Amino acid sequence: MNWNRATMNMVGIVCIMAGVAGLIYYGPNQLFKSQLPSYEYRISAEGSQDASGQEKGADKTSDYESRIDVRELESIVINADYGDVKVSWINDNKNMIELKGQAPEAVINRIRDVQAENGTLELNFEDNDNAGWLNINIGNTQRRYHEIIIHTSENFVLDNLSSKVSAGTFEMTGGHIKQLEALSNLGRVKVKNVTGDVVKLRSDSGQVVADNVDAEIEASSSLGSVELNQTKKNVQASANAGSVSIVQAAAHPIDAESQLGSVNIRIVPEYNGKFDLKTELGSVSAPNEKHGSDMVIKVRTEAGSIKIVEK
Repeated sequence: MNWNRATMNMVGIVCIMAGVAGLIYYGPNQLFKSQLPSYEYRISAEGSQDASGQEKGADKTSDYESRIDVRELESIVINADYGDVKVSWINDNKNMIELKGQAPEAVINRIRDVQAENGTLELNFEDNDNAGWLNINIGNTQRRYHEIIIHTSENFVLDNLSSKVSAGTFEMTGGHIKQLEALSNLGRVKVKNVTGDVVKLRSDSGQVVADNVDAEIEASSSLGSVELNQTKKNVQASANAGSVSIVQAAAHPIDAESQLGSVNIRIVPEYNGKFDLKTELGSVSAPNEKHGSDMVIKVRTEAGSIKIVEK
């Protein structure tokens, strides 16, 4: 009990010292900022406006020079340092993109007049404010977030979408993307209802989740769990310190590993391939092999159980 109390006291002292250091280095005005401004723009082939047709803080309507025909896009690149990024796809034939969120003025000014070049739309939400991670959140006044809503036709296919977030979550729902790659250095990565060829998801420190993704999946987390639900094609999944959970929606090969954590897989009754299962420290259980195909489910753990069950 005394040891736990001493540990908590040490943690508290370290936090206080970090706060004091931040105040000295950046100053109180930098850390205790007023509410971040919000933004809401709509971009289409006709031009770019804020949601009301007026520039924030202006008395006149403002047609920005951005004109992007969503039907001609081939690639979308997203970069963010601090804050959550959420992407949603809506099949309503409106062929436009909505941008919403809360961010520093410099970021808003940059994305307001964003242009597509050679079929690529780059959304740069990065801010050079070195004290961004130290800003103190009072309610949601300093919370940075970016929401991207893409309105397309049902048969629209994007060649590539890549996203990199330094500190924040990345979430995407919907979309038909041939190549999708999403990375968060510090935060969760989650995609749902996505169709494509290859989906690559990675978090250095956070959970990785794929739900109902009809594509080959490569998912990894250095510090966090990996959860893949309703998988339909080949899967590669790894976790350095965390569990791996996979639920099949169709029979397919799997290559999964965890250095420190369990691996649990639920297979469909139609899976009739082989099992290659090894652990250095932990239990192993699986159904009997049916020997009907060359498909293989391969699992390795250093310290963790392996469990495969039929749905």
